[in-house]
Amino acid sequence: MKNPIERYGADSLLSAVGEIEDALLYPDFQIRLVEIVTRFVPGSIVAFDEIHEKRGTYRLHHTTPVSGRELHELMAKLTMLYTQNPVHAYFTGGGKEQVLDTISLTTRAKLEMTDFYHEIFKPYGIRNQMVVRLEREGWISTLTINRDLGFDDELAAFLKKLSPFLDRAQRLASEMERLRGLVPMVDAASLFTPREAEVFSWMREGKRNREIATILACSERTVEKHVQSILKKTGTETRSGAVRVIFG
Repeated sequence: MKNPIERYGADSLLSAVGEIEDALLYPDFQIRLVEIVTRFVPGSIVAFDEIHEKRGTYRLHHTTPVSGRELHELMAKLTMLYTQNPVHAYFTGGGKEQVLDTISLTTRAKLEMTDFYHEIFKPYGIRNQMVVRLEREGWISTLTINRDLGFDDELAAFLKKLSPFLDRAQRLASEMERLRGLVPMVDAASLFTPREAEVFSWMREGKRNREIATILACSERTVEKHVQSILKKTGTETRSGAVRVIFG
């Protein structure tokens, strides 16, 4: 097994950058990004959070092995409690560091007094969190590495070197997301019911049924019924096929 210095050396950096650039080709970039980072920090829970406070939108991509119902409950708790994470106050208060250890912003005693710690960290055995801030206008976007153990200096240095590439990839992915949604080839509004249109919009972003169910606050079975209806109406057998019919 490689020691930390070798694991986070130049070869690892080049490998990570290459994988991140490849992931930009896919609409589920955020999910792939989480999977890439997870391979470099095994034993950690990696999450990509995107929060648009004015819209009340919270998107989460993660490696936590949870059921659809548990994920729905987790999203509800995160939406209600995320402002208690000291990282939120730091970033909204104008903090400029792009990579930081959450515990550096407070004391462990204060963190463990919050509902955020007891409802989000503690159930998953998280005591430490490393955060990489990614720029996206109007959003608070963070890639977090969460685990019980602390973080070594080599990992922090690796993430600081990787952060400019992560930031660039996030901006490109956001622009590609915007462009993909500009001109549909088929009028989805006339083809789908309003609920099907909502489900389809998240299908187009590469979301799985359980993730869509969480976002729309409905059951996974309900989403599956909408997906089957979408496939039937578009005359396709796959989700990607339905997207191609509508958007080409």
